[in-house]
Order: sequence, then C-alpha cells, then structure tokens
Amino acid sequence: MLAGRGWTIAAASSVTSVVLWLLALSLPAGGLIADRTGRPALVLVGGLVAFAATLILAARTDSVLPAFVLLGIVCGLPCGPVMSLPALVLPPETRAVGMGAFFTVYFALNLSGPWLIGRIAELGGGPELAFDVGACLLGVGAAVYLIFRKLVGGSSG
Repeated sequence: MLAGRGWTIAAASSVTSVVLWLLALSLPAGGLIADRTGRPALVLVGGLVAFAATLILAARTDSVLPAFVLLGIVCGLPCGPVMSLPALVLPPETRAVGMGAFFTVYFALNLSGPWLIGRIAELGGGPELAFDVGACLLGVGAAVYLIFRKLVGGSSG
C-alpha cells in the first residue's frame, strides 16, 4: 500500500516494522491488562474493534507513521485473551488434543490468510481493500467471540 503511494521499499518497510516492534510490547500488555483488570472480554472485544478501526484509518490517512504506531499499540491487545479461550472449554484430559487442533487451524490461517486477502485486494482494486477485509474479519471475530461466550455460559470473562 505504501509503495503504491510512492514510498520507497526501504521507507515502507521501516514504517511497517514499527508495527511489529510495538506488537512485541502490546501483545503481553493485553494479557496483563486482561488479567489485572479481570475483564478479558472487554480487552478482547475492545482490542478487536480498536484494531479494526485502526486498520481502516491506516488505509486512508496521509499521517502514516502515527496511524501505524497506533496500529502497533492496539493490534496485540486482544491476542492474550484470544489464545486463552480454548483452555476455558477444554477439560484437562482433552486439552492437548484440543490445543493441537486449535493451533493447526491457527497456523493454517496464518499461512493462507495473507495470500487469500492479498488475492482479494488484487482482484478488488487495491491494497487498501486488504486492510478493509482485515477490519471486517476482526469484526467477525468479535461477533464469534460473543457467540462463544453465550455457548459457554458467559464464563469466559
């Protein structure tokens, strides 16, 4: 997206790396905030919504560095609460197999997702569409979590 706006590959890579460096800090911070406040559902849903809103902003602003800094700060917040969800419903005797299935799906989506969303963006008219699809998927994730929470009786925070 940044290269399409005329940024050099080096400059675009540098700004993008800011997101990854901040993610390294925001990911454990999200888990810590969820644990310390006792509000993992709020951190999870709020983090997903903030991440989605920031993706939409980042795709449309000329103030790229501040948008990407914000993206790096919010993108990791819901990760800890998300990764803890399988343990809430898997009894200890099936947890190893259940977590194996969870991570199989997780890594399959991590492998195929960027390619699929990139392909959608190519066919749909530009790299901003990848950000929009990502934002929509984050919204779907928040909705699915709320359904999950109802199914497990609200015991997931």
